This record gives sequence, structure tokens and C-alpha cells, in this order.
Amino acid sequence: PEKEDYFFFILDFAKKRGIPLTMRGGGSGLAGQSVGRGIVVDHSRFMKNFEIKDSEILTEMGVVLSHLNRALSEKNLFFPPDPSSSDFCTLGGMIGNNSKGARSVKYGGTSKYINYLDILLSDGSKARIENKALLPCQFEHKKLRQIAQLIENNRELIISKWPKSRANTSGYNLKECLGEKGKINLLPLFVGSEGTLAIFLRASLKARKIPSERSLAIAEFSSLEEATQGVLEIAPFTPSALELLDKSFIDIVRKGYGDFPLPISSECNSILIVETDGEEGESEETLNKILKSVSSGAKFIKAESPYQKNKIWAFRKAASPLLNKGKGKLKSVRIIEDGGVPIQNIPLYVEGVKEILNQKNIEMVIFGHSGDGNFHINPLMDMTSKEHFNAVPEIIEKTAKLLSSLNGTLAGEHGDGRLRAPYLKIIYGDLTDLFLKIREILDPHNILNPGVKVSKNPDYVTDNFRFTPFYKRVELKGELSQEKWLVEIERCHGCGTCRDFCPTAKALNYDPLSSRGRAHFLQSVLDGTLSEKEIEKEINIFDSCLSCGECLKNCPTSVDISPIASLVLKNYSPALTKIKNKIYTAFSSLPYKTNPLINSLSGSIMKLRSARFLAEKTLGFRRDLKLDLQSASFAFSPEKEYIFNEGKKEVALFYGCFGNIYNKEGETLLAVRILQKLGITVIVPPQACCGVSKISRGLFESAAEDVFFIEKNFIKYAEKGTPIVYTAPSCGLSIVKEHPLFFQSPESEKISSKTIYLSQFLYNFILENKVALKPYEKSFVYQTPCHSMILNADESDIKLLTLIPQIKFLGKTSSCCGLSGTYGLQMKNFPVSERLSFSLKKELEKTKSDFIVTPCGSCKIQVSNLTETEVVHPLTILSHSIL
Repeated sequence: PEKEDYFFFILDFAKKRGIPLTMRGGGSGLAGQSVGRGIVVDHSRFMKNFEIKDSEILTEMGVVLSHLNRALSEKNLFFPPDPSSSDFCTLGGMIGNNSKGARSVKYGGTSKYINYLDILLSDGSKARIENKALLPCQFEHKKLRQIAQLIENNRELIISKWPKSRANTSGYNLKECLGEKGKINLLPLFVGSEGTLAIFLRASLKARKIPSERSLAIAEFSSLEEATQGVLEIAPFTPSALELLDKSFIDIVRKGYGDFPLPISSECNSILIVETDGEEGESEETLNKILKSVSSGAKFIKAESPYQKNKIWAFRKAASPLLNKGKGKLKSVRIIEDGGVPIQNIPLYVEGVKEILNQKNIEMVIFGHSGDGNFHINPLMDMTSKEHFNAVPEIIEKTAKLLSSLNGTLAGEHGDGRLRAPYLKIIYGDLTDLFLKIREILDPHNILNPGVKVSKNPDYVTDNFRFTPFYKRVELKGELSQEKWLVEIERCHGCGTCRDFCPTAKALNYDPLSSRGRAHFLQSVLDGTLSEKEIEKEINIFDSCLSCGECLKNCPTSVDISPIASLVLKNYSPALTKIKNKIYTAFSSLPYKTNPLINSLSGSIMKLRSARFLAEKTLGFRRDLKLDLQSASFAFSPEKEYIFNEGKKEVALFYGCFGNIYNKEGETLLAVRILQKLGITVIVPPQACCGVSKISRGLFESAAEDVFFIEKNFIKYAEKGTPIVYTAPSCGLSIVKEHPLFFQSPESEKISSKTIYLSQFLYNFILENKVALKPYEKSFVYQTPCHSMILNADESDIKLLTLIPQIKFLGKTSSCCGLSGTYGLQMKNFPVSERLSFSLKKELEKTKSDFIVTPCGSCKIQVSNLTETEVVHPLTILSHSIL
């Protein structure tokens, strides 16, 4: 919905037709809260307005938590609940779930920070629920008066049946509704109701002042038992966070599926992450007290810098999706992953679950908020195995009974959803009937998220599983039928992290255009939910992929969607789409096919408004962009070999189309001059376009001739160990990753293994040979190309340039430029390109510098259109210090 009025229409439409309504935010819930039949109402695309007044936040439901906290940080404020999905979860989802997070041990959950909630009841009336206890007769709406009286009448039953765990988001939160005798606060009832009692419209939230300091340490333990004992000793000091990661998780990292944020000893079998915060001096004092208090032989490693602290938290927040990085049959399954117990019962709970799973010979991974007694215990199972699949109901039921015996809860922070709804009675007994009565009063037509949280007829627990023993794949076309690509498609488990990094998802706020959306679309085709014909109908979902590779870099599970999108385009693009893509992708290397003088003349003609207007109307090219004019000559003829210098060391240079045609003085020829100055022989073999644009559009046949030409002319240098250096990250990515992936041969593998980014080569050479660099008293901001991040070329550039005496590095950008080669030149992609460039422009405006540095031709074009600051290749800066 684009505005609040639409909710009234949607509710009326659904109620008259008996259609279920499912509210959805970031879609990051783990228990099936945000999926359902009927109409799914996505708040995240348009309902994103918020206003900050002192420490009060007036907000709609689609605001992403991290976006809010960025705005609050400018006022030295923050919103305390911090789920690990903070980069993509929405405030509506957090309120609907009463989300908590790692710091809930000190700060509590979302309900604690709500002043009032504006809701739409199922009868079409609007109500404001304030965070205060009233007499039942004081509530304005008849149904609210009825509910309040019902809760008051059952006060003793609620108190007697309520779990004793510190964290609890299971069932309706009736305990917190109880004010002084006779008074009821209805806000806790709606917060955590998972879309089953009302539609949330707006909220007033309260922020807190950011603590002056935070201290952080990792505690190593040789066993899980020692770690749980450590929790009991640390908890009384009220740390701001106390997180546990067990041996199974640590072993997954040791296998290469992640990196430890600080060095961990080989004897370590469990980790506690301990954080304290407060005013200046307080956090360090509390942390030191904690370090002295633990008697179980822990080894503590303190984080000494903001960088180390950020790495530790990034490591912890990636824990859940990281478990899916393994590509074997066994997967981390979230069927009992949110139990909570009083902290003194932690050892009994952990041992009890171990015993339940050991009976089935099933291993598990444990991590979570140990300070709250809220553990995420994930069995490692194969749901296509009948033995494992059939064990699920028994495992859940036995775990629920264990939690009940320990005065615990089914859900400490993730809610019930569809997964835990069938088991509420084990915990709450007769109180479950009160939950149902409340739901019937507020939703008599049973259209608000039916089957979620509380239900007379809940789904059977395995009814909605994606993978079962009966799962059979539909065969896809071409390479997509190969096992490696099918497994890659199936590995996406829908965490939603890509909502915060996928450029098309960020630009349009449209889930189908995220990496998750593309993977889940194909999963629905694979399992037969969607017809294979739907791929061709919805080809724009894949044609809109920028092939930036951000998913490979940032997806916690490392699902690589870019090559999958390319293969979809290859095998399913309609003929007209393929023709258009051939025209667009030929643009960058077209001058190789024509005379340089004609190229220069055509560049001058394209400066004319009339020519650009004609190109837009006939070919679909944007006319608003100022493009770099083509040179009257190339740096090098692509058919010839060139050799410069006779040094002791030699390199083979791959120069790329942009550097050779459009920026020869500022990139390609400059690379040769710098290498010559350092006494290095430069060999420039005959070469062709790397094919990055063609590959990204699935035009493998068009790219093949150029790829094989490159292999033929570079293989002899790779075989004799000559480093192959490149100046453009997109070309490097193509040679290093895509040629071996799509054009498999011993030659492509060998060339890939010998290819290195020129800045990294120069950095190593300068340090090894102690090259003296001249001072250069200028400042620069680094515009980060997407492909640079995948190859860590951005770090190489910054390391190299900051070797220069007196240079000032003022930071690097994090926004995609939005041009993405020929993608952003097309008028149809203007909305995505413009929105991404707007984010980048705001970043660049924050810092004034002498230069903006980027090694990417697309970034250079786009940034030159956004700012008056000169945009140069990193080699331009280096040349002032070497030549």
C-alpha cells in the first residue's frame, strides 16, 4: 500500500470475500509469520516515513531499523532492540514480533519502547493503544473494553500459568497487560501478536541516548558446560550483551565457511561474547569485574578498536545464516530454535535437548542470547530423508515438554508463527483457550493471518516445509539442470539480508528484485508451484540483475545469484530481449570494429542533443548522461603485441575496453609508464573485450570468441609464471571468476590463478623493493566499485595510495553508482540507476576532497555526472608520486 487509506480498502475487500490478510515487513521472520494464502500486504515498499522529535519517533511500519538508527545517531540516540536482522527488518515486523536481540539482556524488547500504537481493527475502526493501564470501562472501543475485562477476570490464571523465563514472545503477552489490580494495559497484547489481532498503521516510539562507551570481549571455554556456568557467573553484572556460540558453530567456521573476528585457540570449544556499556569509564570497569569473576577457566580476549568490535558483532549477526554455508545434505533446521528458560535452568535445558537429539543420532548447533536464557538450538537435518522428516513432530513435542518442565517458553524472541502454534497448549494449558477467545473477539472472521500464533486448527508442523522426502525437481533448461546450479538455487533460505545490499532491491524496495526474490522464484519453479513458462513471462526479474556480485560478497550463505541470472537469461530470454541485449552489450567494445577517426567523430556527434534524442527513441539509450568521448586512437591495437622495457621482472597487461578506448592517458598508458619507471618489463599481448557485459546478459556465444582469443594470447605468460595484471576490476572479475566458471578449460584456470590487480601488484613491489615515493599533498575520497569489493581491489587501491607521504584519505563510499556498464545507459533502467546514484550523491556531498578516485569506468562516468570534483583512476594519484 502507498498510503494509510489503502489499508481500509484492503481490509474491507478481504472481509467481504473471506480472503486471508497477511501483514509483511522485511520477511525475515523465522516461524512463518509473514507468509500465507490470500493477500500479502507488504509495508516495506512505501510505508517508510518517520519523524524524530527530541527522543520521540513517529513512524510508519515499513521503516528499516538500521535506517532509523542511522538517523537517530546524528542526534546521539538509538532504538535499543537490535535483532541480528537489523539491516533489513522493519519496525512493523519488530512490533508485531516484540523483537529483542543481543542487547535485550539489559535493554529488553520492543514493547518497552512504544508510547502508543495506531491500529486498524477488523471491523474497520481505528484505535490508538497507549502504553498505560486503564480500567476496562475506560477503553473507547467496545471490543477493547470486552478484551480488557476478560484479561482482568483471568488475572490469577495468567499469573499461575505464565513461564518464568526472562524472554518470552510465545502466546499473547497477557502477563505484561496486568497493571495494578483492576487495571489493564492493552499495548503488550498487540505488541507481539504477529498480525493476528489488528493491522498496525503508525507508532510512537522512544529512543535512548547512545552510551558514551562500549567495551567488548570474547571469552573462550574448553566445553559448553564451562560456558553455561560462565553465563550464570556473568549475568548478575548486567552486561549489555551476553552471547553464546558452541563447538558445532565454531567447527563450521574452522572448515572455512567464515572468519573469526579475533584469533581463537585450537582448544576453544565454546565462546561467550560479553559486552558492557555506560558512561565514560563505567563499561571498562564492569568488564574488568566480569573478567575476574569467571571461575571456569575462561580465556578472555578484549576488542581493542572499533574495527575489532564491529567485526565481532558482524560475526555474531551472521551466525544463523552462516550455518547454511555448508553444501552437504545436512542443513541447520529451525524447528526448536527459540526456546527460553530461566537462566539457572540453562544447563538442564541444553543437556535435555542434547539427549532428545542424540536419541535420533542428530547433531546440533547452539548459539544465542545466553544472558536471557534464550537459545537458538538448530538440529542438523536432511528434510528429504524420511527418517529425519518423520522425526520432526516428535522432536518439537519433546522439546516443548522439556521447556514446560523447566518453566520455559517455546519462543524467546522469534514468536510462534505457523511453526509453534500447534504446541502452545503444552506450555500454557487452559490459558490457550483464553488466547483463542481474545482472537475470536478481535478477528471474528478469522482473516488476519489465520493459522499463525493461535489457531483452533493449526497447520500440521511439516505441512509448509519447502523440502520433504517427496520433493522432486522440475528440470530446467540448459546448464540450469546441472546439480551445482540447482543446489545453489536451493541454498537460499530467505533470511532477507540481501534487502540491504542488492542494488535493485534497495532502489525499488521490491522483494522479487532482490537476490532472495530471484532465488525463491526459481525455487517455486523447481518444486512445481510455478510453471516453467513463468520464467520467460517474468524475465525482467533476472534481466534487472546488475551482476554486481554483491550477493557473493555479502550474502551470509554466499549464494551467488549473478551467474544464475546470467544462465536464466541465456536459456529463457525471449528473442527480442536477446536482440536488445546484443545491441547494448556491443556498445563498450564497438570501436574495436570500426576506424578510430570514425569513433572520435561519432563521439563528437553524440554531444549534440538531437543525436542523443534520436539514440534514446531508436535504441533506448539515455540522453541525460555526459559520456567520455572516444579517442581518435586507441592506447593499443587489440590485434598487436607490445613490449616495453627490459627489466628483471615482467608482467602481462590486460588493459580493458574503457582504459584502452576512453581513458588511455589516465589509465592504460599510465600503467605502462609507472611499471617502466619501476624497471618492470611490460608485455601487452593481443587481446579482446573481457566479455563482462555479454556474460551478465547471458550472451555466452557472443562472448566466446573474445574469451578464447584472450586465452590463446595470455596462456603462454601464465604458464611461465608471469603475473597478468589488470587495471579495471570488472575485467579482472571476468578473467578471474567468470571465464573459468562459464568457459571451463585448463587455460582459463591457469590464467585465472596468475591474474592479480595492478594496485595489489604495485603495493607488494613497492614494499618489497623499498621504493621511495614523493609526497603528494592532496586529498581523495574513494568511490567503491561493486566488482572491486568482490576482488578486494578497493582495499588494494587504498593500501597503495595511502603509502604516499602527505596524501589524505577521507573515506570510501558504500553506494553502488547504479550505472553497471551498459545497464545504466538504457532508458528502461533509469529508475534504478537514478535512485542508486542519488544515494551515492548524498555520500559524496558529505566530504569535500581534491579528487574522487575510482578504477571503474562506469563509476567514473556516473560520478562525473554527479559532482564537479575531478574523478580519476588510482594510477593518476600514484603517478604524481612515482613519475
